[in-house]
Amino acid sequence: MPSLTIAGAGIAGLSCAITLAQHGLQCPILESRVEPPREGAGIQLGPNAVFTLRALGIDSEFFHRCAQPQAISVFRLESGKKLCSLSLKDFVQRYHSPYLTCHRADLYKALLARAKSLGLEPLWGHPYVAPESSEAWIIRADGVGSQGQAPHKHAAVAIRGLISSAAGLAFDWPFEVQLWVAEGRHLVVYPTARTGELSAVLCVSRADLAEQPSGSHVDAELFSESLGPHAQALEPLIAAMDSWSSWPLLSSDPLRGPQTLFGERCVRIGDAAHPLKPHMAQGAALALEDGLVLGRLIGEGPRNEEGLGRAAARYAQARWQRVARIQRKAERLGEVFQQGGVVGAARDAALRLAGPAFINDAALFGWTG
Repeated sequence: MPSLTIAGAGIAGLSCAITLAQHGLQCPILESRVEPPREGAGIQLGPNAVFTLRALGIDSEFFHRCAQPQAISVFRLESGKKLCSLSLKDFVQRYHSPYLTCHRADLYKALLARAKSLGLEPLWGHPYVAPESSEAWIIRADGVGSQGQAPHKHAAVAIRGLISSAAGLAFDWPFEVQLWVAEGRHLVVYPTARTGELSAVLCVSRADLAEQPSGSHVDAELFSESLGPHAQALEPLIAAMDSWSSWPLLSSDPLRGPQTLFGERCVRIGDAAHPLKPHMAQGAALALEDGLVLGRLIGEGPRNEEGLGRAAARYAQARWQRVARIQRKAERLGEVFQQGGVVGAARDAALRLAGPAFINDAALFGWTG
């Protein structure tokens, strides 16, 4: 078996390493961070992501901790008027997996625990350095800004907040994902655990915050200014948030072919290959899928140079069109969510008439590898 290294112990890297180990292959996992990440807020896991996690053998305790929202509802941010709602109650019957939400740290801990159960341990504080041997293979899973990639930096940011325990709050919040839309901004709120913790993320154009490091503190006054006019129903939620932090949004152009994913003894997965805007809530899902597909193709193929090359090429061919479609849809939805004036009114009318068809994407959620 040729030398094979995974650069990056994030969601994509661990997904791939776990899948390889399930096929009897273990390779070094190099990670530049000195310890497992603890930052982040909420994360949404559609049925496609849940299917992948189950295929990885993630412990059932993780799924028990997750929240299972009952619906995705869309509102006008300024007025609070409900535009449409998609029930998620039949997703298990329809897609064979539920729609879940959780804290990002819980997802990462579950992946790391599964990796360790297979004898895998990332080498923390070890950034990848290209070896002298030209025969070595590398799986680049080192995220946005991976060597050789140049993601677009936008004036937009995601301002994130988390209520650690909503159970004792003096207000009731529906157990659902809520999307609040307005000109130039939109807010997403959802539970991150069965016990009622809530995550909120405001996507808005703020060139000043986009220049700040990821995770920079945003005080209540700056958040309120960024949120702008909003429905009274949001006041208890905003008041309950302990703190807010800003995260610049980075993305790449939609893939135009398999060449971006596979080059000379180098395969890219996750954000190292295709960072995308968060408006489809599919970044983690695509990273998980990438790792599973590549790991299976390598693990099930001949364990030699030719076999690795064939697996990498098949991975790139299998993934690029799906990824490109989701990238394009994420871009479009970000624009649709933040329309105002006549176009925004037309969007609202279309949502009321057509309902949440734009959310219920069978090709997206029905993925099973």
